[in-house]
Amino acid sequence: MKEVEMVARILAALLFSVAFVQPAPAETFVDGGTQMSSTHVCGRSNAVMKGAHVGKNLFLCTDQLIWTSASGIATAWFPVYIQSDVKSNYYNGSKYQSHGMAACPPGFAMAGFNERLNILACVDVARSAPSGAKLQQWVDGHTQFRTGSVTMHACPGDGSFMVGIHVGKNLFLCGRYQ
Repeated sequence: MKEVEMVARILAALLFSVAFVQPAPAETFVDGGTQMSSTHVCGRSNAVMKGAHVGKNLFLCTDQLIWTSASGIATAWFPVYIQSDVKSNYYNGSKYQSHGMAACPPGFAMAGFNERLNILACVDVARSAPSGAKLQQWVDGHTQFRTGSVTMHACPGDGSFMVGIHVGKNLFLCGRYQ
């Protein structure tokens, strides 16, 4: 009986990894600890967070967002801000909440996170979004991406980025302009 149970668990794990783990998009990169003002941030000056493995202190970052217009035309755009914006836009997670978690204000995306202090580093992505684009937000609790040997929770879909995080519940508030 134990052998059957063991085989069933292995098959379930394999099915989960095949069905739910996606390869990370080409425009992403993993950051393992770039620090700014004692907060881990994405290491490129125009990058935002797409995912995180908090236990390993790794972020899945992107410096290219995809916006699909109502007519179905996909356009690449880049978050544009100066690095000093990150320093001036730290938000204590207990001060700004959305969807039951620490979050960046509307129009901002996460560019860094300090779990111990519950501080989010947020950058303005609204001012560089395509004209007419509308921000959509949703809570994600399961999407996994693999990059190299690392699998981590990440916001699904082209052009998505992290807006908020609830570490205890493994939930992300994700956003995308459409």
